[in-house]
Amino acid sequence: MYELIPNISCTKPSEIARQFLPDFSAEEIKASLQFLLKNNFLEKKDDGRYERTTKMIPSSKKDLSKSSIRLMHSQISKMSFDALDDLPASERDFSALVLGISKQSYEKILVELEAFRKKILDIAVNDQNVEKIYFLGLKLFPLTRKNISSKK
Repeated sequence: MYELIPNISCTKPSEIARQFLPDFSAEEIKASLQFLLKNNFLEKKDDGRYERTTKMIPSSKKDLSKSSIRLMHSQISKMSFDALDDLPASERDFSALVLGISKQSYEKILVELEAFRKKILDIAVNDQNVEKIYFLGLKLFPLTRKNISSKK
């Protein structure tokens, strides 16, 4: 919702809710607005519009509680799953890699992912013609236990 606020003219939670995929209730939007206002991420203008006070909300591990991060990732995972059925392929991109890597390669990949996130964020922050709000999620986690043996 934070990304949507500067790009819409509606101010009522029920009107804002209609902008989202998937559907959110007016009550959920109202609660989100209250959270964003309380934490000084938004301010309400005299004309009723909401304005962001910063370009982005901090989302690093040090900025959010563990439960907040878990809840956000859980909700986003469900939305991603729903998008497979609800959105045409032309409006979404899903891809995956399954990799056999060492700890050293894992660390290198983390550095590359961070650089990639920064590059993508720079593109989005500098976009002057926002049409839609997208979610981009990058996940890297093990599928096997440590020290699997490989025969070469």
